[in-house]
Amino acid sequence: MTLDTGLFTLTKGGDATSGQRVRQEDCGVVPIGTSAPGGDSNAPGNWPWLVSISNGSQHLCSGSLISREWVLTSAHCMYGYGSAVTVVYLGRYNQSVPSPGEVSRKVISRRCHIYYDSIIGLNDICLLKLSVPVNFTATIRPVCLADEHSALHTGERGWVPRRFEMEDMDDEEGNDTSEALQVVKLAVVGQNECSCAHGGRIPNEFVCAEPRADDDDDNDSSEGDLGAPMIAKNHTVWVQFGIVNYGLIWTFGPPPKGYTRVSEFQDWISGIVGNNSLPGFVEFVSEGVDSDLNFTCSTHPPPTRAPSTRGPPTRAPSTRGPSTRGPPTRGPPTRGPLTDDKGGGSIFDSAESVISFSHFTHLASVCSLALYLWVFG
Repeated sequence: MTLDTGLFTLTKGGDATSGQRVRQEDCGVVPIGTSAPGGDSNAPGNWPWLVSISNGSQHLCSGSLISREWVLTSAHCMYGYGSAVTVVYLGRYNQSVPSPGEVSRKVISRRCHIYYDSIIGLNDICLLKLSVPVNFTATIRPVCLADEHSALHTGERGWVPRRFEMEDMDDEEGNDTSEALQVVKLAVVGQNECSCAHGGRIPNEFVCAEPRADDDDDNDSSEGDLGAPMIAKNHTVWVQFGIVNYGLIWTFGPPPKGYTRVSEFQDWISGIVGNNSLPGFVEFVSEGVDSDLNFTCSTHPPPTRAPSTRGPPTRAPSTRGPSTRGPPTRGPPTRGPLTDDKGGGSIFDSAESVISFSHFTHLASVCSLALYLWVFG
């Protein structure tokens, strides 16, 4: 099922496409001679799957290369910039000067999830098809994707790239690095703990995370990273398990932040790219026992933080009517739901409230958000 908005296509599935299927030995590998993505030195080739999505002259948001002709990103990027998204750059490390080995491709198709909800960021996922398949090189390679059997435990380490495009930053030698690739270190927060923090059950389409103690910047990923991949190391390969999304509830609500959980969309991704162009799906299971299984909510109020001074990213006025979104793509959450789904007082109280929330008009959505901020702010 597809819906053409004039700017991009909303879809629930897709047909087979031409191209080459990604072998698992090709994805998630950092070539010899470069630093690991989680290292302190973010040199060219460190993030060979990172994609800069642009209007041809300006970086708009990020994405990840998952096959020779498909890029995975956030649906909100398409809602915010729409037809302005025309070109992607691969192998790019610095926004101010050309990077050695970088290439560009035009975007010929945009396939975003038909049930994307811009208020809470649910189903914030989109696929971009490139005009010409790319060749894999030392600085351009696909990332592996977490499959539907993956399980992330509390404390699992993750990394998200970001760029400080608006800040004046110099390295130790005085060189301007304001538009060079930067990295945020994150730790996964389990669904039960995250649900307690937000006062209601968090759908499994989200994976929650917060800054790690060893992150020198002590910040979550900035909005400049919209669509960027959240990755973790699975033995010898790097696997993407999250996408930096945008939802008002995550921007203005308490931590931790929710990211789009890639493993929940394996069927959706496969249905669009087709068997001939499938990415490398791998099973990612954290070691040990998940402490979140026995996590119970405290009787104290959920943590709060000062309201963000950042506004939402610039976006074109929406031309959509009320959403007609049906049930979540992969059915009701099954991993460790809380015993009581009804008493949290948030828009995540139950699957029913998540579904019905998207049927409100934009005015009602803003009112609901204001009420949430009044209660938890």
